[in-house]
This record gives sequence, C-alpha cells and structure tokens, in this order.
Amino acid sequence: MAQEETWKRNIHERSKEKCYSNFMNTLETDDTKRSYDLSLTQYKYFCKAEMYADLLTEKDPVEVKGKIIDWIAHMKAGGISSSSIRTKLAGVQHFYNANDRVLNWTMIKKNSGKKEPQKDRLYTKEEIQRILDKCDERKRVMIFLLLAGLRIGALPHLKIRDLKKRENEGLYQLTVYAGEKEEYTSFATPEGAGVIDEYLDYRRRKGEEITPDAPLLREQFAPEDAAKPKAMSLYSIEATLNRALLDSGVRTKLANSNLRHDVMRFHAFRKMFNTMLQKAGVKPLIKEVLMGHDVGLDKSYLRPGEDELLAEYLKAVDLLTISEEKQLRQQVDTLKTQASDLDFVKKQYLDVKIRLEKAEKGFEGYRKGSKDLLSALATELEKKGYSQNEIVQVIAKALGAVARPSTSAEIEEAKKITEALEG
Repeated sequence: MAQEETWKRNIHERSKEKCYSNFMNTLETDDTKRSYDLSLTQYKYFCKAEMYADLLTEKDPVEVKGKIIDWIAHMKAGGISSSSIRTKLAGVQHFYNANDRVLNWTMIKKNSGKKEPQKDRLYTKEEIQRILDKCDERKRVMIFLLLAGLRIGALPHLKIRDLKKRENEGLYQLTVYAGEKEEYTSFATPEGAGVIDEYLDYRRRKGEEITPDAPLLREQFAPEDAAKPKAMSLYSIEATLNRALLDSGVRTKLANSNLRHDVMRFHAFRKMFNTMLQKAGVKPLIKEVLMGHDVGLDKSYLRPGEDELLAEYLKAVDLLTISEEKQLRQQVDTLKTQASDLDFVKKQYLDVKIRLEKAEKGFEGYRKGSKDLLSALATELEKKGYSQNEIVQVIAKALGAVARPSTSAEIEEAKKITEALEG
C-alpha cells in the first residue's frame, strides 16, 4: 500500500507538467499507466533530461529518432530482449503521440531486432499447488481467477454481481469487464468456486454483509472496517501475488534483472487456460470467446450463448483442476468397481466350477447306472427272442430321445453294451 501511494503521489507531481499530463490522461488502466510511466522515466534518465518537457525541445524528428535509437542500442547492450525493448518503446511512442510529435516509428522499431520466439513454459500443476499452499483464502481466489483465463488487470474491477453460481455444475460463471465494450464470459472450476465461497464466508464471519456491489477482492481490513469493503488495486494484487510466488519457491529473484524467467509471472496462468481449452478439444470459436478475444462477431448475432459456452468449457474442467483429490477419488471409485467386478467374476467362476464338479460326478453315476439298466434290458430282450440288431436299435433309442432318430454315437454305445453281453 505504501509503494502504491508513493507511485500515485509521483504521478500527481509529474502531471503538473502539461506534456506529462497529456501523456498520462490518455491512458485507461493503472497497469498501462504504471508500465508506460516506467518506460518514459527510464528514457528521460537516459537522455539526462531534468523535465519531461525537455524531451520535446528538439524539433528535428531525425534527431529525436536518433536519440531513441541510441537508447535502443543501450538497452541491447544491457541484455534486454527485443520483446522487452518493444514494450518500453510503446510508452515513449505514446508520449510523443500525445504531444503531437510525428516520428517514423516503423523504422525506429526495426532497430529493436527480430522478435525472438517465446521459450517460456507453463506452470505445472505441482508448482501451482505449491503456490496455493502458501496462500490464504484471498490469495487463492486470485490464483483461481487467473486460472479462469482472466488478465490480472481485470481482477480489481470484479464485483460480487459479476459472479453467477451454476448450481448443477458447482461452478461460477464470471462476467469480465462488465459493462465495458470488452465484456466477456468465463468460468471458474468447481475447485475455484469452492475457494471463492470459502473467502466470502470468511468475510461474512468477520461482519461484512456481502452485497452485489461489493468488490470480489477487498483490501485487508480491521474488524471495525468490515462493513466498508475497499477494492484491491492492481498494484496491491500484483504485490500480494508476487509475494506468494516467492514464498512458495516457485519463483526466485534473478541476479540480473534484465534476464527473463522461464515462466511468465502472471500471464502463464492465462496461457495455461488457453492451452487446456485447446487440449480438451473446445471449439476454436468458443475458446477465443472464453479468452475474451475479439472474434469479429456482433454481440447479439451469431455469438455463442452462455449454455453453449458452459457446455464446451466443461470439457476442460478436469485439465484445469489443480488438486489431485478429484482424480484420486475417481481412481478409487474405478478400483472399487473393478474389485467388485472381480469378486463377482470369482464367485461366478467358483459357482460354475462347483456345478461342473457335481455334474461330472452325477454323470459318472448316471452313466454307470444307465449301463446296468440297459444291460438288464438287453438280457430280457434276448430272452424274448430279439435279434442282435433289434436289441441294438432298442438300446440306441433308450440312450437318445425317442422322438428323434438315433445318432451314430448312440448306436455305437449300444453296440458296446450288447458286445459286453456277449462277452
């Protein structure tokens, strides 16, 4: 908070210069103001200018261009990447544009060098879990909002009314930049929704009445100020999250401030959201809408509705879930099902095995008893004058079903019985 107040005082003091006021008053967000102010101030120091107005004393655009190109060379020598140089040039360009100074920025930017391919990676789920382990309720909400694809600059503007609970799915629908031309819809996972609910419950316990106009993220407060929520500023959010990243050990301070980390500090969460939507097979148009990108469609025509957005988003929920608890529960349920199925199979196998054993024993007994009966029958038929062939036919029918012709196997069995009689 102290650093933010200092920055605001500096901006107020510098704005006494008309040229600086022109520069600052044409910027919209605090994030852009802070970034552009830093770039312009660094350029001012390089030029050894005492006042910002001194940057406008040179009237020859060629001379001004040459000075900016010298600054670019200085930054290159210091190991600053071409991407960072272009970012810094944006602030200086805005200053000259705001004060009606026309320069050949196309040629100036060519001196920054070719844009290097991005080599940064995403945070792993394990790293995000380490960060969350170092967070209180409020910080966890910030992390899950970033995991919903929100730019960090959108967080200070969120209000309670921008949340809509989707009870069936157990998640929150988010209206980002509500009321602005950039307004769009995204979603927080059930895991993230649970974190938001815990944070709001904490505020209620402390005495705050949660109203639709209350900020989703509020500054820390004393008990007597619970009923007067004050929205967190972007600076405060960045400082709070940065401390969580450092405390977790996921991010460390680099000895050379011009070097880049392999993971973008805050934007990596948004990139992860984009990557997981793509990996889950979310429709490209829906993905772009959920990212808040302009897809060139009128907001009231051919634009996907909330339910369609939700249906596609749900494809990526598991990939965007950080805790392994849900996946572990699913694995346990699967294993339970498999174990239950295995027990059923084992029981069925044992039942069949027992039935087979009983059948085998019964068949042997039946076979032995049948042979004794049929031998006695053959003896009686022989006594009554039946020929050998007639006795075979009778016994064959006795072995089979009387309603059908005797099979060759049954006839062979009958022959064996009659041959035994002769023996």
